[in-house]
Amino acid sequence: MDTNLSIFTPCPRQVGMKHMATDLLIVTPGFPESAEDDTCIPPLQEYLWALLAQRPHLRVAVIALQYPYTEVPYDWFGVRVFPCNGRNSRVRWLFSQYRAWKHFDTLNDEGAIGCVQGLWLGQAATLGQRMAAKAGARTVITLMGQDARDNTRWLKHVERSTALVCLSARHADVLRTSSDRSPTCVIPWGSPPHMASMGPQERTTDMLFVGSHIPVKQPDVFEEVFQCVADQRAVQAMMIGSDGMQVQPSHPGFLMKAEMAYGSSKLGKCGAMPRGNVHMEMLAAKLLVHTSAYESQGYVFDEALATGMSIVSFPVGSATVSDRWRVVETRSEMTAAVIDLLDRAPSTMPITLHPMLDTVNAYLKLYGLD
Repeated sequence: MDTNLSIFTPCPRQVGMKHMATDLLIVTPGFPESAEDDTCIPPLQEYLWALLAQRPHLRVAVIALQYPYTEVPYDWFGVRVFPCNGRNSRVRWLFSQYRAWKHFDTLNDEGAIGCVQGLWLGQAATLGQRMAAKAGARTVITLMGQDARDNTRWLKHVERSTALVCLSARHADVLRTSSDRSPTCVIPWGSPPHMASMGPQERTTDMLFVGSHIPVKQPDVFEEVFQCVADQRAVQAMMIGSDGMQVQPSHPGFLMKAEMAYGSSKLGKCGAMPRGNVHMEMLAAKLLVHTSAYESQGYVFDEALATGMSIVSFPVGSATVSDRWRVVETRSEMTAAVIDLLDRAPSTMPITLHPMLDTVNAYLKLYGLD
């Protein structure tokens, strides 16, 4: 664990007196282990920084069930983090659940818990709801991705009074289609700050792919579109995130795994890299060509626009048609849209897709803290 984040000892129980309440308890599978761990749930990190900037005296705690791989509580920018070291192992689940309840009891003994927020519709969310019931707290469950489609069996454990949050209108439609429930509201994660001033003056990459090489992200479609574009014009393309594995925060950079020449065009393939490096690659690129077949929100869209890129994507997540964003249905339409945008050379001014203040205020209302 990084030494910049201090280890703390939970406050001892004071008999007959509740001395420090918790305004918000977040129960999540994972949480960043250090200040450098910027690839662990980036939208949550951006949100918590903004939330605490707006409400600096808010008392926030996190119970992280699976990651980081430690059992020592620590402080993350003022957030008290209680890791349970589940390591995504079914064998360790009972042990991590036991630790989670011990941490919850510590917090509950210290003072009243105002709201419990669970991330992903699954074990973390349902455990958070049980904790909220014991503490007499409000409950919010934020669906984060394919859980709206594939994990709806967990809804039988979720009270009708629990606030369910989806990340986009399409995400909400998926939940309605796959279950008998509708979300309480749609709250996208707020966009990161603009980063255009950090980047190079010239954008040398025409097409950029950012995402794990897993079936739902359809990296093969990106390669096919690249070849179709290269048949008509010279193009420089890059793919980031070869296997979906996170690099260690101390990793100095990334390795070029392969580079393919296609006539006068080139396609480079990189492994996973720290988020800051990804942003630098975005700042040097013109188009995010996003080939994923499914997104709940698609936070990469927010990051791309914040770095001044334009986007070509399928109708997933928060995809919205504009001069800077082409939403297409087919691979041939994607090819045509890429060529058209490259020929037009759209503006590289950064855009805020989802104002962070709106996200913070919407959640404060759900938490009962507005």
